[in-house]
Amino acid sequence: MIKTYMTVGKGKDMPHVAVDILTPKQALLFKEVVGFLEEDGVEVYCTTRRYFEVEEMLKLLRLKAVCVGKHGGASLQGKLEAYAERVRNMTSFYSRLRPSLVLSFSSPEAARTAFGLSIPHLAVNDSPHATAVARLTIPLSSILFTPWIIPAKEWVRYGIDKSRIISYRGLDPASWLKFFKPSRKVLDEIGLETDKPILTIRPPEYLASYILGKGEYVIRNIASAVKRLHRKRPDLQVVVLSRYGNAIKFRKIFGNTALVTDAVVDGRSLLNFSTLFVGAGGTMTAEAALMGIPTISVYPGSTIVEEYLVRKGLVFKANKNLFECISHRIEMPDDELISLKKRALAILKNMENPAQRIAKVSEAFLRKQVHRS
Repeated sequence: MIKTYMTVGKGKDMPHVAVDILTPKQALLFKEVVGFLEEDGVEVYCTTRRYFEVEEMLKLLRLKAVCVGKHGGASLQGKLEAYAERVRNMTSFYSRLRPSLVLSFSSPEAARTAFGLSIPHLAVNDSPHATAVARLTIPLSSILFTPWIIPAKEWVRYGIDKSRIISYRGLDPASWLKFFKPSRKVLDEIGLETDKPILTIRPPEYLASYILGKGEYVIRNIASAVKRLHRKRPDLQVVVLSRYGNAIKFRKIFGNTALVTDAVVDGRSLLNFSTLFVGAGGTMTAEAALMGIPTISVYPGSTIVEEYLVRKGLVFKANKNLFECISHRIEMPDDELISLKKRALAILKNMENPAQRIAKVSEAFLRKQVHRS
């Protein structure tokens, strides 16, 4: 359980914002958004759910939140039951808190609860391919924030008017990467040697609705390539960032060929010191790409964000023979590595800070709400 900012109800007549945080990526993004809002004097209350990775990330970031409900697991029934329970509990929480608006990264529970209580809901979303979440949240949102590379038609089909879509010229990780300073502490925490190459792996969200039935195959494909690689490059340090706090699962799959993390670590710093990153097209794939780390995606499909990074030459899509892809990119010449780093950092520098834009528009929306009341 993560404690709240203050006792709910204290100062409740003052305008304030409720933010719902469901994943580690959302914690990173909303940490920045909350900072901008609070700098301008906006009072913010955060909620989360019982989910190992997000709770640990919130502690790492020192971002306080109230824990409401839990992750629904892999089954459709489990997801629905967790959703229903969380909506009921959030209804009680929002009824006491009385926020002037609710902000989330397309949280189904936050969107539905806000709609039911006639509170404006502002959504952030960069994943139109996650159809279930989009269908449950986009039609109920007063504003949708999204990266500029995603065409409006991708969102209009879910029931939102084009005029309510606000695009920012940046990818979400730009919010927390622009001024990030890496720490070598993460190397000591994991037990990595600085004079040996590091391959960092982030398995797919195998419990997420958009990848159900495909995640396990991807994980075992990665493990197979790593085991072959271990025989060829015994000096290579392989780190697997486990999902859902289930390190035992990944240790069984990867055996003694990889270091599997138990706790949530400073992924940004780890990426900074990595020789190569293998991910499933999600947030860490974008982070690694924008940091100029050689990046391979094994996502079993495509996303608009991933396609953009591939076009820019920052991500390589491994549709076949992952072992060969890793073997080639782990030995990239220095001049290619330098060129990749320069290109990535130039792209990152030219991006707008999404968190700053989200905070600015949210604050303006909040002021209008207060003025109307």
